Amino acid sequence: MRLRRAQRTVHGHRRPNVIYSEQLQPITNITYRLGDGKPVETKRIDAPAFAECDLYAAAPLERQIALLGSHLRYYP
Repeated sequence: MRLRRAQRTVHGHRRPNVIYSEQLQPITNITYRLGDGKPVETKRIDAPAFAECDLYAAAPLERQIALLGSHLRYYP
């Protein structure tokens, strides 16, 4: 990605993604919609924790965030 002169990278990924957890926790996925300029919850799904813990690793994320003047821009 080539950045214009007014842009500069403020965040990037060069190393692998590593997630280590001694005890996994249950999570809740919540979906929102925008109503009158505010988020309104539309769906909630509770997901149980996994029975075993492990070390998870993945390739570096291929995205970065650039600063465009006073605004951030996300590059997938």
